[in-house]
Amino acid sequence: QWLGAHTIVPLAIEEPIYSPTLNVAGTPDLICMYDDVLTLVDYKFVSAINKPKVRAQLTGYCEILNEQGVFPEQMIAVQFLAGKVRPYQVDFGGDEWEVALRARDIRKRKYARGRIG
Repeated sequence: QWLGAHTIVPLAIEEPIYSPTLNVAGTPDLICMYDDVLTLVDYKFVSAINKPKVRAQLTGYCEILNEQGVFPEQMIAVQFLAGKVRPYQVDFGGDEWEVALRARDIRKRKYARGRIG
């Protein structure tokens, strides 16, 4: 029902992307023209969506794509449940992506043996 209500023209399906500037990579599920709007789409096959994590993930993909000269105009997470499909509009902005990058940097931090901090 959701698919039939929209015109979707795939441009890239599960194509890996990489940012040498941020040293991050990912694989967006779909970059498409969605009703004539350049859209980044992520599929979710879970019963409960972690909304901050999804926003961080899609914002990260957009950051990488922006570096490559691709500028999605909208982001959509599509939740597939038994017998139904639930699309979520994902807003640009917020601090989820910056928090995710900071957490990555903290996890990579090296400490001297026998010391923390």
